Amino acid sequence: MMIRRAAGKLGRALGIRNYADERHWLDDFASRARDVSFLQIGAHDGKTDDKLYDLIQRHGWWGLLVEPVPYLFERLVANHAGNPRLKFENSALASSDGTVTFYRLRQTDDPMPYWYDQLGTMNREVILKFGHEIPDIENYLVEERVASISYETLLRKYDVSKVDLILIDTEGSDLEVLRQIDFKRHRPQLLIYEHAHLSSSDGRAAVDLLASQGYRVFGCGVNNVAVPKASVTWKQRALSFVAHLFDPTRERS
Repeated sequence: MMIRRAAGKLGRALGIRNYADERHWLDDFASRARDVSFLQIGAHDGKTDDKLYDLIQRHGWWGLLVEPVPYLFERLVANHAGNPRLKFENSALASSDGTVTFYRLRQTDDPMPYWYDQLGTMNREVILKFGHEIPDIENYLVEERVASISYETLLRKYDVSKVDLILIDTEGSDLEVLRQIDFKRHRPQLLIYEHAHLSSSDGRAAVDLLASQGYRVFGCGVNNVAVPKASVTWKQRALSFVAHLFDPTRERS
């Protein structure tokens, strides 16, 4: 315990803890990348707890943002109003085009965690897991049909030919999204996905899939960061290792 505390103090003094936070990877990517084209799956309103908003504004990135919930989609478009470099899709990313059953919490003025409207998923059980934080959560649960679109159709619809960065936040369907990506055709230099709501077997399958495509995966709290192995610098490897000595997540591949 004393060693862990000492490592934590040293890491904070050196700024190493940031290597266990995906924001560091995004900032590092932004400092090196040029003319970035990104894909954000599960974009919410584009601003609340959003890791891309400031980078989009600052660097003028091109992007395609996907959000299935209509009222959040309206906020997303409004928050990025006037930016001609962005395109928006009001659908859930799924294995096929059409509609899917989607679960979320209804809008309410009742006392709620500020993040309650970030819970949207095709897996009902994911939302119910938050029952200890939201009393009577089932009374707020909405089940509805929303438009769905596959990864291939999405890219074809918006004529996307280059994808440098992908962020996935689907509350439990991240593996299904990863399985649709053609890494030979589109090879992002940075990929961030949420692993917190994946089963242990699906979590391992996601890491194995990315490793088989030549990516190294780092744990960053509820998310994982994947980077092509050839592009990971010795500094990133070393400091990520040190960071995870005092962080509960570890480098995963």
